[in-house]
Amino acid sequence: MNPTPPFLRPFGIAGLLLALAMAGERAGAPTAQDASAAAQRGASLFTGKAHCGACHAVGGDEKGRGPDLEGIGGRAAERGAAFGLSGSHAGTSYLFRSLLHPADEVVEGYNPMPESWLASGLDDDEIADLVVYLQSLGGHAAPGEVELPPAWLAAKRKDYEREVQLTSIGDPARGKALFFDEKGNAGCVRCHSIDGEGKDICPDLTSVHFVQRPLYVLESVLDSSAFIVHGYRQLMLQDDSGVLHVGLKVDEDEDVVVLVIDDAGTTEEVWKDEIVDQGYSEVSRMPGNFADLLTARQVLDLVAFVLRHDELRAPTTEGTEAPEAAMEELLAAAQTPFPELTEDQERYRLAMSKGDRRNGASIYAHYCTPCHGTDGTGTGFNAVNLETKPANHTDDRRMAKTEDRLLHGVITRGGMKTGRSFLMPPWGGTLKEREIWDLVAYLRTLHARIPPVNHPG
Repeated sequence: MNPTPPFLRPFGIAGLLLALAMAGERAGAPTAQDASAAAQRGASLFTGKAHCGACHAVGGDEKGRGPDLEGIGGRAAERGAAFGLSGSHAGTSYLFRSLLHPADEVVEGYNPMPESWLASGLDDDEIADLVVYLQSLGGHAAPGEVELPPAWLAAKRKDYEREVQLTSIGDPARGKALFFDEKGNAGCVRCHSIDGEGKDICPDLTSVHFVQRPLYVLESVLDSSAFIVHGYRQLMLQDDSGVLHVGLKVDEDEDVVVLVIDDAGTTEEVWKDEIVDQGYSEVSRMPGNFADLLTARQVLDLVAFVLRHDELRAPTTEGTEAPEAAMEELLAAAQTPFPELTEDQERYRLAMSKGDRRNGASIYAHYCTPCHGTDGTGTGFNAVNLETKPANHTDDRRMAKTEDRLLHGVITRGGMKTGRSFLMPPWGGTLKEREIWDLVAYLRTLHARIPPVNHPG
């Protein structure tokens, strides 16, 4: 048997080709009826839950963000050969490869694609059905060739769970306000649209949360030129008088090229017989300095809105309070001392009397979970990037040794000035005095025998 192709090795699925080769020899191989049913389920996934249609078309005249997949089942073996895949199941191996790691091959005329998280959004049976559907497009639907790499999928899902914490840190309602504020520092609506509202100068973001990773959305805000969606790269045209025209091409005929040159949608016509040089810009139309224009909280709020805007469309039921009303209640409660402290709360009298743990839960969700995790165990998505492991706030033996005032001081002044890790930032300039006590009160619920409070997300 040939060695495992290089593209399979990083994913820990070295046995995939062997499994594929053996699949056809197994007893009880799928029937033609089984293959047809699997392909039909895959077709429904393609246009439904998997949201493949957000980028790909199957036939038709309109060019999408991704390649047209008409006939891909018939072309798969030929494409696989370019990557050293051979044998009767080379086409199926190629389809798996394209789904699980699309960045390995960029079809001519399309931009590089960031790594897909498709495997996290679908269960194993659904991924198999989707592959069978792709097989059927110009080829032969063969469920017997489809053998999933379970170890790789499990690892991807674990990573995805960590990354999806990004969606719980920000507030989608605040992010929506930033997105649709045309005069604000974000002002995304000047170029983008969501749910039919906004402009189409730049990509519609309604479906991006179905087909892209949470981290991709964050990176797109902070480094807009890293991935420029196909069809939205700026065209640069130099005319014979030396003038450089830069914009998005929106129309073209035999005489002129029409560019959109600003956020207002202003167009400019460039005569083709005057063009002496042309090329595409590597710089996105989207500003590249949002890290300076927006606070960290605002960036995470924007990310939360793009990833969770469906929640804001959901119909409200009678008695459901708006987020603003709920926050007002929390703020009011924070100024009302507990009428009576329980025996457990007595150990932390200052925290329980000065702070409101409910409001502290919201603060913890926004500022602390990236490092300390949503459960407070020190395993947030950013923990892997830190040399010193973040504190485990659920460890009562350790936390009980830190008095309320000292915990307040660590939060206020940061780790470096209180004999702890320099990676712990000072929050005294960000949070108000009352909010710091709210946070201390919530921290106590994570480790002590005090009724817990769930923070948002």
